[in-house]
Amino acid sequence: MSSPHSLLPSLPPTETLGLHRAMPFVWEYAPVGMAMATLDGHIEHANPAFCQMLGYREAELRALSWQDLTHPDDVAQNQAMDRRMLDGELAWFEVAKRYLHRDGREIHVQLRVTLVRDAQGQPASLLGVVHDVTEHIQARARLLDAALRDPLTGLPNRKSFLEHLRQVLASGQEGDTAVLLLDLDHFKTINESVGHHQGDRFLCLVAERIQGCLGQGHLLARYGGDEFAVLVAGPGAVATARAIAACIHRRMTSPMLLGGRDVYGSASVGLAAASTAGADADALLRDVDTALYRAKELGRARTVEFAATMRAALLERHALRHDLHKALERAQLGLHYQPIVDLGTDRVVGFEALLRWHHPERGLVPPDLFLPIAEQHGLSPAVGRFTLRTAICDLARMGDDPQGPTVAVNLSMRQLSDPGLLHCIDEQLVLWEVDPRRLRIEVTEQVMADDLGQVLRVLQALRDRGIGISIDDFGTGVSSYAHLHRMPVDALKIDKAFVAGMVDGEEGRALVRSILGLARSLGLRAVAEGVETEEQRAMLREMGCELGQGWLLGRPAPLP
Repeated sequence: MSSPHSLLPSLPPTETLGLHRAMPFVWEYAPVGMAMATLDGHIEHANPAFCQMLGYREAELRALSWQDLTHPDDVAQNQAMDRRMLDGELAWFEVAKRYLHRDGREIHVQLRVTLVRDAQGQPASLLGVVHDVTEHIQARARLLDAALRDPLTGLPNRKSFLEHLRQVLASGQEGDTAVLLLDLDHFKTINESVGHHQGDRFLCLVAERIQGCLGQGHLLARYGGDEFAVLVAGPGAVATARAIAACIHRRMTSPMLLGGRDVYGSASVGLAAASTAGADADALLRDVDTALYRAKELGRARTVEFAATMRAALLERHALRHDLHKALERAQLGLHYQPIVDLGTDRVVGFEALLRWHHPERGLVPPDLFLPIAEQHGLSPAVGRFTLRTAICDLARMGDDPQGPTVAVNLSMRQLSDPGLLHCIDEQLVLWEVDPRRLRIEVTEQVMADDLGQVLRVLQALRDRGIGISIDDFGTGVSSYAHLHRMPVDALKIDKAFVAGMVDGEEGRALVRSILGLARSLGLRAVAEGVETEEQRAMLREMGCELGQGWLLGRPAPLP
């Protein structure tokens, strides 16, 4: 593309001095601005393109200098180049600068200035050729803004947040720098229940609520997906961040109207701070992510502040996650079976399959340590399929009597959502010639609260095969009571905490009676978990509880 100055012909000095007279066609119709000025910058002539560019008539421009038309921040640079040219260092120069339109707008231009000499070769005037690049600059700014802004919420995006955080940490400003990282709890369930369009609306409403908790100078960004980040810097930053987190939790308790229905949400929040100038931004973000992880681990809908001890725990979890991959490949996982006993006859009627990990170096790794890791890192479906394959194989080893003991396998929400789950069960039942009625699946109330529609579809498919369904740890949640009659279940397992509470007084016994009454009214069997004393067994028998499970009745053990 030709540069603006290439539009000028090569003319002798005397003709160049009178370009507007010598070549009126070029002067009048050139698509770029042209102006002649005195050596001190006062405008003598301006072509129509230059006048239109700045919104002035030529007569008005003659009363002004180029300094009057130039953005104040760009005057010094332009003057310095003028001096170098007048001193003989340059024959011409080209700069990017800004003019001010008559209405105050900034006009971005590419300016080329040539020194015009008279017939004796002495400096006589300045010739400027001006190319308006405002649209190009604005388009580039829009692209840059789009690259740094979330298109859905209009908030700064992750990249913008990281750049701002690094700038704040590098500035060495007084006070701490605190970061809040928020993750919306169960957003996938909300998104699927109301639809993606309303899910997007939910994110925008959450962004508005968070913004309402912030003060001037605080930065809110959409960090990605259903995550938001807040940056607070300066004196008292940590205390301010705590107050912001508390405000967010309060605001999230109010429902949001989406598609004509109230939708409730909550957020897990991590908080971390740096108190030294020049602190590492990546380290701070790792800390806040660790705190967020801990908040989710503790049950969500809360704020957790980072502590140094969490870093060691995080490294431990990473190591376990790595080893858990190997455990699946190297047959380090196995099942122990705890008997389920008929409390009236003391006959073993079934077993609950309990997963165990025998680590070659750590020994027995507790399930409550490695199962959450499997759940959070996508290993849960593979673990679930392993458990089902092993349990069904062991059922075959227990004999082929259709009235023989059952085996119950616990499945999480992620495992129930595994698209290969039903195929795995069907394949193993056929392979080992096991009656489906001898297999049971246990799910928790929380699983049903997360996505009832999905759960019902999977549970019904299992019941259609003749597989029994139990609700595990019944009574620890409240979300499933209203839907219990719709669920294809045939047993409730009373949580061990309620069984233990029976000996504390009538209130504890009344609670167990109410659960047993609910089970009878719905035609469900009841299994009491955590039976550890003769007193508990006697009370359960008196209340009419059919089945029990606990250390008094049998401890978990591998199949002989």
